Amino acid sequence: AACALFGRSREDLLSTTWHELTHPDDLDADLAMMRRVVSGELDTYRLAKRYVQPDGVVVHGHLTVTGVRDPAGGLVCFASQILDVTGATLSQEAARIAQAQLRGVIDSQLDPWVLMTAVRDGSGTICDFRYRDANAAACAANGLEREVLLQRTLLELFPEHEESGLLAMYARVVT
Repeated sequence: AACALFGRSREDLLSTTWHELTHPDDLDADLAMMRRVVSGELDTYRLAKRYVQPDGVVVHGHLTVTGVRDPAGGLVCFASQILDVTGATLSQEAARIAQAQLRGVIDSQLDPWVLMTAVRDGSGTICDFRYRDANAAACAANGLEREVLLQRTLLELFPEHEESGLLAMYARVVT
């Protein structure tokens, strides 16, 4: 499993230091934690870090390191476990980028745009809608800062929607 994770043969891996496997930007944090185990300040540490395979591919891992000590408390060795989280990390980064792009598109629209969620009463009937997101045009149209708008409900801003039947129409669409 370690050979697959690091993209190396067993022989190559056995002749490689963990420093060489570690992404250069993550080495200092790992060394600092390792020193704390060596000094006896910590028994174990966990760290999210990256490793670099020989072909340059970056692997993301959750590392757990435990110092193994003899009966007198002397450090004998380190026991390490690495969980490969590359797929999850790359998926999260792609989702973050897509969310930022969507936010840019929404915020650049000249027309008001809002996202609301249904507010339901004890019987499950939709009785209002709460603002969850809004672009700058929607905030301007409502005369409210975004943070204030997102604390409001539709009927707080437009109580006439209940009497006019618009709330009921919105509720039917959602239902």
